[in-house]
Amino acid sequence: MRVFVKGIGANWLVCLGMFMGYMAKDIIGKSVAIWIPIMIFVVMGYEHSIANMFFIPAAIYSGADITWGGFLSKNLLPATLGNIIGGMLLVGTVYWYLFLHQPKK
Repeated sequence: MRVFVKGIGANWLVCLGMFMGYMAKDIIGKSVAIWIPIMIFVVMGYEHSIANMFFIPAAIYSGADITWGGFLSKNLLPATLGNIIGGMLLVGTVYWYLFLHQPKK
């Protein structure tokens, strides 16, 4: 459950950084808008499935006491599901409602 919740926060911040960078007008604004959420994501130790697909296998190949089955079931699957929820609900749905949703008249 902890990895799932960390996955929600991770993709929320990553997608937020991407959208904020897209909406900024100049290069300094884009850089700051992307950098701040990604910095928060890294500092807080959130779980992003794409990052974990590099770091954890690298640790396994380096001799860490992690099995492939444990990595897949205890980290990759919950982190991926959390990333989907975080990106889809916390960013995608909110931006859809704010910018694309047409209220019924």
